[in-house]
Amino acid sequence: MILRYGVFICVLGVLLEACASVKAPVPSSPVFYPAAPAEPRVQFLTAISSSRDLSRSSGRRSFADFILGKQLRAQKIIKPYGVAYANGTFYVCDTVARTIWVIDLHQGTFLPFKGAMGAGRLIKPINIAIDPDGTRYVADSGRQQILVYDQHDRFLRALGMKEEVLPVDVLIAGDRLYVCDMQDNEIEIWEKETGKRIGGFGQTGSDPGDLFRPTNIAQDAEGNVYVSDSGNFRIQKFTLMGEHLATIGGYGIAFGNFVRPKGVAVDRAGRIYEVDAAFENVQIFDQAGNLLLFLGGTGQEPGSLVLPSKVIVINEDLAHFQRYAAPNFALEHVIAVTSQYGPNKLNIYGFGHVQ
Repeated sequence: MILRYGVFICVLGVLLEACASVKAPVPSSPVFYPAAPAEPRVQFLTAISSSRDLSRSSGRRSFADFILGKQLRAQKIIKPYGVAYANGTFYVCDTVARTIWVIDLHQGTFLPFKGAMGAGRLIKPINIAIDPDGTRYVADSGRQQILVYDQHDRFLRALGMKEEVLPVDVLIAGDRLYVCDMQDNEIEIWEKETGKRIGGFGQTGSDPGDLFRPTNIAQDAEGNVYVSDSGNFRIQKFTLMGEHLATIGGYGIAFGNFVRPKGVAVDRAGRIYEVDAAFENVQIFDQAGNLLLFLGGTGQEPGSLVLPSKVIVINEDLAHFQRYAAPNFALEHVIAVTSQYGPNKLNIYGFGHVQ
């Protein structure tokens, strides 16, 4: 009996060590953009596609999980579109699973959205925005509504009426919501609490200020609004009142042009990030519309993108992400990009500099 117990303890120790030794899914050598010999400004850090990736990343996989094979029933992102980040947690809109994956990096949990049932049921969640007070606003194109949940993911209310709007993205600006309406090719402005329309801008067309199939919306530090004008193959910049300020890009296959523009984001320095699902990359521009660099690209290797859709810029929790960076690469902010297909669904890059 003592011998058997001793053998069990030895085996237990070996298995526990094996569990603890599993590392996060990172490339064997750093992937930088631009490539050498240019000075690197962006590094691919890691990717999250399932709860297994999170377990490896956090080191929280339990011995019971290892022994009982729970890793075989891993939660998986199927087809993501939108993503948001708040308080150490990613919120990934999965249009096929009809849920939002709540991926808590600090707690090491990977769970479906609790409010996506009953009156708060999700049909096709495309994008999500999170208010500073924790309220979540989800653009659900299947329900043709903006669904509102509290900071604990409990359903509160639905905004908008079916057949009156086709919301594909939502931006929170004070007490207002700016809603990308792909049905009427405009940005609608709603009261945040009631969903009452109080304004809007854009109309079907191709002139400056016109929109055709707007897909995504973002805001810079000065309050200006950027719209992915997908059907016109460009980014348009507006004031909050809808005054047209600038146009970036246009149709073409040259650097700085677009074929299928999707997600848009702006960092604190005013650099503009635009996803192109056809080029399968993210192009980065300055405020004058000059192309600075791009990241991603077609392929299956780490850092590549397959039908990417959304890009966000993360300025918090940099210490958490810094551990994935090369020893001499200091992060200034983090870039997260969703891929609808391919092995890596949520791709995480670091923008920074070599020390």
